[in-house]
Amino acid sequence: MLKEERHKLILNELDATGLFDLKAFSRAYEMSEMTLYRDLQYLETTGKLIRISGGAKLLPIDSCVVCHKQPQSKRQRITLHLISGVEKKLVVLIVHSYI
Repeated sequence: MLKEERHKLILNELDATGLFDLKAFSRAYEMSEMTLYRDLQYLETTGKLIRISGGAKLLPIDSCVVCHKQPQSKRQRITLHLISGVEKKLVVLIVHSYI
């Protein structure tokens, strides 16, 4: 099975149940747990899910894809996460509409 197909199956499982059980999925689809583990790692780096012990869960819509924290108020925050102490420049355009 291609990587993209596995990713779609994983995300469909998460959409249906809210949780992904790595061992159960591995048995049901006869896939290597290590392959699925690597798929979960990739999907976490793209902000699609949060890995937890034994599987994964959906990432809340308004949470940070790096630290998974949710904003404490309605005001939007931008946090620049430094990777290995290397400073990155970031240019962001944000448009807010309040109802």
